Amino acid sequence: MISFYGRLNYSYNSKYMLQATVRRDGSSAFGKNNRWGTFPSASLAWRMSEEKFIKDLNLFDDLKFRVGYGVSGNSLGFGAFQSIQTYGPSGWFTYTDANGNSSLYRTIAAQSNANPDLKWERTAMLNVGLDFSFFGGRLGGTIEYYDKRTSDLIYSYNVSTNRYPYGTMYANVGDITNRGIEFTINATPISMKDFTWDTSLNLSHNKNNVKSISNSDYSVDYIATGDPEIAGYSSNAQVERIMEGHPLGTFYTYEWAGYNAEGISVFYKHDPETGERTGETTKDPVDTDRTITGCAQPKLNLGWTNNFKYKNWSLDLFFTGVFGNKIYNATKEQYSNVAFVTEGRNVLKSVATEQKATDVQSQAPSDRWLENGDYFRLSTLSLGYSFGKLGNWVNSLKVYATCNNLFTITGYSGRDPEINLGGLEPGIDRRTNYYPRTRTFMLGVNVNF
Repeated sequence: MISFYGRLNYSYNSKYMLQATVRRDGSSAFGKNNRWGTFPSASLAWRMSEEKFIKDLNLFDDLKFRVGYGVSGNSLGFGAFQSIQTYGPSGWFTYTDANGNSSLYRTIAAQSNANPDLKWERTAMLNVGLDFSFFGGRLGGTIEYYDKRTSDLIYSYNVSTNRYPYGTMYANVGDITNRGIEFTINATPISMKDFTWDTSLNLSHNKNNVKSISNSDYSVDYIATGDPEIAGYSSNAQVERIMEGHPLGTFYTYEWAGYNAEGISVFYKHDPETGERTGETTKDPVDTDRTITGCAQPKLNLGWTNNFKYKNWSLDLFFTGVFGNKIYNATKEQYSNVAFVTEGRNVLKSVATEQKATDVQSQAPSDRWLENGDYFRLSTLSLGYSFGKLGNWVNSLKVYATCNNLFTITGYSGRDPEINLGGLEPGIDRRTNYYPRTRTFMLGVNVNF
């Protein structure tokens, strides 16, 4: 990869500020026709608190309006050879000479198609913000709106082998938007001689939408993703679909309807044309019985920091929270398999106390395993004591104790509601996804000489 970069900064009386940049990047990962990309950006800021009509209000310590727009390129997350024709071993053939002697030879075949027009994924982002501060800096914050559009997303599409030597090709087709608002408030509610309290609260809301996954050359109705990796369901097991007009993380599963008279899980049937429930149930659902059952995208993200100081003591608390999202509990689904009982494998207690012994369809991908993903967590607590200067050698000494992951308030029954909410398959709690988040305790000493 080769990059060139330029920047311009301008400020007039610390009141009007301009910054502009331009990048020119080249990468061999893309097709020969589009290896170079140009990515500009610019931002403007107006420090309104320097204007006379704002100063005359005697209200703001600082007030700044800003707007920015920029385009960036992505060359990560895919292979270095996906734009060129590649070949690899594929089968054997037997050659027999004139004397009747046979020899076995390896054959090669195409393993990918060349796309000379494959180009950079591009992200264009507009943001508008207002920074403010009152009361000698004791109250301040930021309000920001952003509109982010990622285009020319790369994906592997099926193509005709009558036209190409291989059945799939990487192409720039996808288009996804993220729009949202972020609010941050910083305050010092208490400021006394021996005691102070500083707090900072951050709230954000994001709306994700898949604008397109097809064009005139490459077409797909949807992209199935999010395999929960459940034993016995290796085919058509995905629980999410990427569909135009819907956010990433849209769960598309069967709807669980309870048990039939034989104690087997049944699911609501849906009309193939309208997608509506027919009023009937079945223990053998088909693909047209799937429907949208939830979304992994949260409606609200929260971060809250509190710093308390009393004389030489300090107490720092950091809370996090996510609200309005669904989690697919694939771990619970896996260990609810009644067949595991006869195999002597681990199962959940509910298999013996709630499920039916005949429930051979317990692991079908359904909304039975969708749960509310809301949580509020004390992520970090730190208590410290500063001794100040000790003798002629120690300028300062602080002893502290820190605990991470102290407690979590949630209705989620899985190991941890704080799971991956990014990428193309967010919100799936697989048993193999990650090591469980632990509660840790630390003691430490900071010494300055």
